[in-house]
Amino acid sequence: MERLSYKIRAANIADIRSVVRLERESFPNYPYPSEAFHYYYRKCQDLFLVAESEGMILGYVLGCSEDEVGHVVSIAVAQKFRGIGIGRKLMIELERRMMGKGVRRIRLEVSVSNDIARRLYLGLGYKELARIRGYYPDGSDALVMEKLI
Repeated sequence: MERLSYKIRAANIADIRSVVRLERESFPNYPYPSEAFHYYYRKCQDLFLVAESEGMILGYVLGCSEDEVGHVVSIAVAQKFRGIGIGRKLMIELERRMMGKGVRRIRLEVSVSNDIARRLYLGLGYKELARIRGYYPDGSDALVMEKLI
């Protein structure tokens, strides 16, 4: 198989439509609505990144930061492009940008049933801190994970 060429860049307003489609594909039971992405785009534009190949959005990561604490709001990669490192590269670039803003600690929530994402975060050095019962709209639990940078 030919190696996929893509770049990670800051999202622009026109990317939100593709990001929302990816969000719905990745989290069909409780996707963030389009309005949430517009809100975060205004609030945390410098920490909203996409992976793009030939004009197609393959994945995105959205983070925000306040003082020395960063938060990963959402991350998703298109189903047919999973497992080739796009999510990992998005996370690494997000962490790099957060460090540049003085962030010392990054937190995120992940579904207890999302083994692939949990392995990604553990592999990047995140530690499981707590479990939040009934966090998601379907009643499932989330793990709070954190990384000191």
